[in-house]
Amino acid sequence: MDLNWQSLRGDDHHSVRQLRNRVSQFTRSGLVTNFKIGITGNPAARLARYVSDGEEYDEMTVVLKTHSADLVRELEKDLIDHNGELADNLARGGGPLTHGPYYLYVVRDFAWP
Repeated sequence: MDLNWQSLRGDDHHSVRQLRNRVSQFTRSGLVTNFKIGITGNPAARLARYVSDGEEYDEMTVVLKTHSADLVRELEKDLIDHNGELADNLARGGGPLTHGPYYLYVVRDFAWP
């Protein structure tokens, strides 16, 4: 699995619409077969855990970096709720976090032709 950095930065509240549009760039029907939205304090370690757990995604894309745990949790929940049944997320966010910075990411399987 590859790690792709395309993150917005900041501690102010990013437009939910802007992030929804950004995430939908990575999750369009026909582009991907499966995807999951999540948060982490260490993208490389989280990617390694996906691999060691046998979760078969092709790419992890970091879409936001922030120092606000409240902001990243709020945005994760909104994006998961917005994507409803399309996302592979079983929970609606809220996993444990360490100290910041925090990263919001999307893992996805590509729909190879």
